[in-house]
Amino acid sequence: SILKLMDETEQRTVVRLIGEQDEKLLKELMLAMDGAGLWGEVLPLVRMMDAPARKSAALLVPHFPEAVLLRLIETIDQLNLWPDLFALSSDMGDAELQTIADLIAQQDAALLDRLIQGVDQHALWPQLLPIAARMNSAGLAKVRKALLPVSEHITSIKAEAQKLGLSQKLSTLFAAQ
Repeated sequence: SILKLMDETEQRTVVRLIGEQDEKLLKELMLAMDGAGLWGEVLPLVRMMDAPARKSAALLVPHFPEAVLLRLIETIDQLNLWPDLFALSSDMGDAELQTIADLIAQQDAALLDRLIQGVDQHALWPQLLPIAARMNSAGLAKVRKALLPVSEHITSIKAEAQKLGLSQKLSTLFAAQ
């Protein structure tokens, strides 16, 4: 795509221009990127967005069809861009976090294993735990199973949950861990 032909300064200019668009146009741009299969090229640019642009993008999450969001999650997984998704999570409100929680809870065990490994590798527990706290019991059970490979870090993960005030909501996540 054309983005690969641009240097970093040009990419930053494009990101700034995109971020300056109103919500309707931003949503249309994101849907066009999805339709063209450009998530893999566009998602790494999230790192270049300023805070207002990230917030605008994050607030659009619940307004996309589930199929678009599932393709987005698949791309994030394929390219190991979990830090980029979780960078957006701090700009999300309850509706957006709930949407992400529901999507993650639907994923298969292999994807959840990779997500947990990425979260552990990049120390993203403060970003994942508020999302996990919104999952239903079936989703939490899947995440709990995915935690087994990182069980040596459970004590610090529990401490992070306590620091975030999520110990009660996540008690089933840590049961018998």
